[in-house]
Amino acid sequence: MGMVLSIYDQIARLVSSSWGAGQGVRRNDAGDGWEFGNLARLIDVHPGLLSGSRYKSDFLNYNGSSGTVVTGRLFAVPIIIPHPCTIATLSLDQVTNGSAGTVHRLGLYGNGGGGVPTTLLVDGGTLAADTGGTAIRSVTINYAITRPQTVWIAVSTNSGGNFNRTATNTVGFGAYNGVIAVQMPARAHDPTTALPSPFGAISNLIDPNGTIPRLSLTVA
Repeated sequence: MGMVLSIYDQIARLVSSSWGAGQGVRRNDAGDGWEFGNLARLIDVHPGLLSGSRYKSDFLNYNGSSGTVVTGRLFAVPIIIPHPCTIATLSLDQVTNGSAGTVHRLGLYGNGGGGVPTTLLVDGGTLAADTGGTAIRSVTINYAITRPQTVWIAVSTNSGGNFNRTATNTVGFGAYNGVIAVQMPARAHDPTTALPSPFGAISNLIDPNGTIPRLSLTVA
């Protein structure tokens, strides 16, 4: 039987392909992101995202315990979008209500390379955190993705309630499979105010073990 490559191995091969041959990826002219030399080849190696299904970051283990998270902090996690599509909703896993008047704010950021989010794509606005109980809480954004790319789901909250949280990262990227302590970017933010654009200076690099709410998205 021939060797079976993971999606990450196949993407890695695209990355290493010659741009001059119309393949692979390179820095865009602005220097703030990546562009693809041959979208068809990347689309070919992924089955796509199913309308109405919920998708999480490929780089995080979502089997963490329930508990509180730091308030007044903007967290962001990356997710690969392999096909053009419309991102319908952004969500977090709430377990208990926060105190009266508290809110969650969800949004979507672009990827600038270097392991950090950059330009704000969508500020999804706030959700009341003092209601809903145990539920997946969502905002609707209907944001069109026109090419394969990585985006960052972001959330800040002032809720003192409990969330289902991420655990230590579990990734399988390229030839490596195992548990590693990849850190995720965060910065201070008041969720009652608009999300910053760009994401801005990273004030915290955090181990996601029990510190980040589970974040996900759906496509239309």
